[in-house]
Amino acid sequence: EIDHLAEVLRERRLMNNRCGIIVPTNRDLYSVATKLGERGIEIHKAVSLRRGGTPPDFNSLTPVIASYHSAKGLTFDTVLLPKLVQTNFSRVKGEFRNRLLLVGITRATQWAYLSTVSGWEVGEVGLLRDAAANGDLFVKSAIAAGGQSSAPQAPDAHENDDDVGFL
Repeated sequence: EIDHLAEVLRERRLMNNRCGIIVPTNRDLYSVATKLGERGIEIHKAVSLRRGGTPPDFNSLTPVIASYHSAKGLTFDTVLLPKLVQTNFSRVKGEFRNRLLLVGITRATQWAYLSTVSGWEVGEVGLLRDAAANGDLFVKSAIAAGGQSSAPQAPDAHENDDDVGFL
């Protein structure tokens, strides 16, 4: 998942997109930022000043990573929502979980990228699949080696970049 995330970030930055990565927890924030850093992707962590954070430069193409709770009010050309697995959302129930996902998706002004692991998806994935079946959402799946689902690849040149990519 991290390799695909890095690939999508590189492609979107080449398109001059301001990118935001939104993750479920602060632990995920630091973990994903570290793993992307190991792949040569510089990331700005949106953490409070009390925790040693610095304000992000929203005019920069340096991707910003934030938790769902910290992302309210932020907007990006492209938003990436990795780690949409049940274990990451086990403490969040009902309508509040829907609101968190809505907060994440609506931070994107042009394109959203969502990824999960087949068999471990959050329950709300069904809502997104229903939206795709109704033609309200574009879905592109990718299967990694070993038959496990991974993040989608960037859309082909003929596909609409304004559509929401989802696996």
